[in-house]
Formats: sequence, C-alpha cells, structure tokens
Amino acid sequence: MNRKILVLFLLILLSQNIFSATRIKTVEFNFGGYYSATDIASGSAWTPPYIIVNLPETGIVIKNAYVEIEYLSSAGSAADVTNIDIYFNAGTSATDIVDNITGTQVPDSSGESNLFVARADVTSKITSWTNQPYSLKFVSVGSPHNMHSAKLYITYEYDDTSPIQIKTVHFPIFSDSLDGISGVISTLAQQISPVSVPFKYRCDLPESGITIRQVWFEIRGLRQSGGATTDGSINVNISGYSSEPTMTLDGALTDTYRFRYLSSTGTPAGFAPNTLQTVYVNLSGTANTNILGGEVVITYEYSNNSNVKLKTVSYFFAQSTGTAGSVTSFTVPVYLNEDGITIERIYAKISGSYDSTTVGSIEVNSAIAGNSLTSRIYQIVVTAAQISGFEFYHDLSEGRSYWYNGAPITISWTNTLAALGGCAVELFITYKYTSENKYTEFYRVFAGQTPNEVASAGVYNYTFNLFFPDPEYPVGRKVLRRTWLRGDFIEG
Repeated sequence: MNRKILVLFLLILLSQNIFSATRIKTVEFNFGGYYSATDIASGSAWTPPYIIVNLPETGIVIKNAYVEIEYLSSAGSAADVTNIDIYFNAGTSATDIVDNITGTQVPDSSGESNLFVARADVTSKITSWTNQPYSLKFVSVGSPHNMHSAKLYITYEYDDTSPIQIKTVHFPIFSDSLDGISGVISTLAQQISPVSVPFKYRCDLPESGITIRQVWFEIRGLRQSGGATTDGSINVNISGYSSEPTMTLDGALTDTYRFRYLSSTGTPAGFAPNTLQTVYVNLSGTANTNILGGEVVITYEYSNNSNVKLKTVSYFFAQSTGTAGSVTSFTVPVYLNEDGITIERIYAKISGSYDSTTVGSIEVNSAIAGNSLTSRIYQIVVTAAQISGFEFYHDLSEGRSYWYNGAPITISWTNTLAALGGCAVELFITYKYTSENKYTEFYRVFAGQTPNEVASAGVYNYTFNLFFPDPEYPVGRKVLRRTWLRGDFIEG
C-alpha cells in the first residue's frame, strides 16, 4: 500500500540595504516532550504543560504561526491511525481543534512503527502576547503513541525601534572541543553504546538587559533496534546538575529511527550564558545510536540599545538526487548585511536516508572562501525495520574567520554508496554585529499539511502567504537571497 503524508513549511531569507521601520522575524517556543515509558493509548491525549509567550515589541502584527509535533505512532503495537486532533489556544487548557487532518490513514501501518511529524496553522489563535499562556494537546486515534516533542513558531512584524525585543538563537554542541566554540566534530562520527556522552558548548549572549524566556537542548540521533523489543531512553544534564526529564526510545516493534529529544520547557538546571559548560547526553537500555549531536536553543529578551547584538539565520544549501555518482558538491554565496560582523558558529544540518545493514561511511568536506576545512567521516547503518531517514550536524566554525560578505561556502560528500539516498543541507549561522544600518531578515511560515494520505502520483495543493514589509521610504530596498520548502513525509 502506498501512503504518503506530507507536511511543509517555508523559509525566507532577505537582505535589506537600509534601516527598516518595520521588520519581520520568527521566534521559537518549546513545549518539551512526553517523558514516560508508558505508551499513550488510542484516543488518549498527550498534554504538555502550557507555556508563556511574551513578545515585548510595539507595532506587532502576527503574520503566521504554527505548531510542530514529532512523535512515534504505533508505539508498542502496530495499528492504523484513523484520526489526529491537535488542540491549541490561549489559556492554560487546550480546547480548540486546529489541525486539518481528517483522513483515516494518517499514517497507516504495515507492521512497524511510524515516525510522524504533524503541523497545524495556529495563526488565528495568537490573540495576545503579553505574558500570555498558550496550551497544546495532541490526540491520536487508532494506535498507541509515544516520544512526543513539540514546538511553536510565531512569525510577526514589529517596530524596529522597540526598546525591548526578543529573538531565538541556536548554538551547536561539540563532542570534542576545548573551548565550546570550535571542535573537531559537532556530531559523533561512530555508533555508540548506551553511555553518558559529554558535549561542550558556550552560548555567548552579548546584549544588555537580557531576560531568558526559554532554553532547551535539541538532541538528534539515529537509534538502532538491534533486533530487540526492549526500550531505550535518553535525557540530558549539565555537568554537576540534575537531569532533565527522560524520554523513552520505544523498541516494541524492533524499529530503527531518528529521534528528536527536547529538554523541558524551563531553563535546564545550571545553564549559564557566556560560560564554557558540559552537557551529558545520557543513553540507556536498547539505545545504540549513530550520529548523535544537537543544539542549544535560546529565546530571550534584550535591550535594543545594546552595542553588540546576536542573530541566527538559516540558508538553504543543497538537495542531492540520491543517484550514485550524481553531483554532491554544492557552493553557495553567503550574505549577511549588518556591519561589524563576527561569526560565532556556522554549521550544517544534513538530512538523508540510508538503507543497508552494512556500515556506510559518509565523508563530508567543506570550505569557506576557498579555504578547505577539516574533512569528517560519519558512519550510518540500520537494523531492520528502518522507519526513517537520518539527520546530523556538521560544523564549519573553524573557518569562520575566512568569511566575508558574499563569500562562497562549499559543502560536499561522498556519493559512492548505492544505499545512500538524497541528502539535503541547511546551513545555520549565528553571528554578532555592531550596526543595523543594513539588515538581514529570516523567517518561517506554515506551508501545508495533507489531511490524509496522498495516492501515488497524486497532488496536494495548499495556498500560503509570504510577507515583505516595506523598507524605510524612500531609499530602502530588499534583496531576496533564499526561499525554500521543507517537507516531512512517510512513504511505504
């Protein structure tokens, strides 16, 4: 049976060549995860704690907002999903259904679990943003479910002269680093057994008047089943402090899958900005894992009068076809328009698929402005049944001093493995700057969710809007640098 469930969002990157009166951005919030070994039964709900949204700017116009839920369907036993309901609204209890999923095979089952991503447009539900509680609830009918994690993305226009503003920034964690800023690798190259794995990080926040709203660790890896039906588990803790809640890595149907672990909605115990720290990723049970890595994500308020500011933007970089011998070397000029830029971190998230029980080595090479960086090899392998592709992080921060505005950045990988499918690359750049006379904007919008499966050769259509607030009159202008769609789907 063919089953194709597609969910999309769109990402926009703009450069502005004059100070803008109205700007646009996306801020992220974390609902955390489901932290229990007990699968949630068909028809029962995952209800994470409500979160507080505070957008401090003036002149706010909400343009787009969506929730993103990633979870494991058919956790514990295989069954078709006959309905999904996502509830979201202002307040401390979620009562309003917001999704468009109405079909009876979302997803269906052929004996294994399904790693599923569901998104829902909640633009109309963002009605207040001054210390406003927002609540989420997720219900799946037909099969048990587990391993939930959820995020909220809010895209809005605002007055750039607002005295207090808010942003979301990303930092990679490093498995081999002396300073938490640069390292040999930001994702482990080889499979590891269930142990506590130390990663270093340093999150330098240069602004004044900072109020941290949320901090979370976003950990990714490829969990191997090993043919066993026993579960594994994962949590994290900052060195010397208590652990964040534990998420189960379900093993009942002997699946191999990628996972996303989000730490809880509060600030992890012991987190300190502008400080070198170690976080332990703790794996136990049946949890042999390939390409383990992650990020620290911070949403915080700051004074607009700060002399130095920080920003994270994302560039679409590449999508290969997956055909052995096809082009897998891509070069993109990277523009950042502010003055006084110092790049703090630059790294890629590489997504793809691999279908072999024989270990495959993917060699990733990179360069900035023609200067070659350290080549790294990442090992991928799957043990049946495989129900997802993989995602891992590749760091380029060692070459950040080579960058200049418009500098070409190259990323390439070996493509001799017949079992290696197409790979996509998204580039993240976190940088400091001293002046906003010229400016770079980056935002995300919801671009669709299929209500049911899409038949082979079928078409799914969804209409969405893009937003380009005018630069300052009369001499402002914008340059559109990148626009791309990201889709998550199940096929089988």
